[in-house]
Amino acid sequence: MLSSPLIAQSNTFNFSLSSDTLSIDNQIIEQDVTFIKDGNSLKFIQQVGTSTIEKSFTINSVEGDWDVENTIGNLTFSITYQTYNATFSLLGTSEGVHVELLVNQPNQTIDNFIFKDCSINY
Repeated sequence: MLSSPLIAQSNTFNFSLSSDTLSIDNQIIEQDVTFIKDGNSLKFIQQVGTSTIEKSFTINSVEGDWDVENTIGNLTFSITYQTYNATFSLLGTSEGVHVELLVNQPNQTIDNFIFKDCSINY
């Protein structure tokens, strides 16, 4: 019997993704961050000392493919939070899972956050 890898459509599976390494402008910062995708929502949770910061983004569209079985693929989520537009890119390779978050703040520059060596659960 032939089998092919399970390719989950990007808007049909949920995940929880964690990282403790953040890169901003090529500067590495130890930072505990979790992203939780549930339906059309992407929640960002950040631990800062004893405080927790949470932001819930609305997922407007998703492009790409993801192989759940092998955690390989490339997904790009177009998301919004209040007046902020952002792009959440999920990249899975044989070297691991990485996330790039580009946040476009009105009348400001685009903030680029890179989360490396992420762990993902479905």
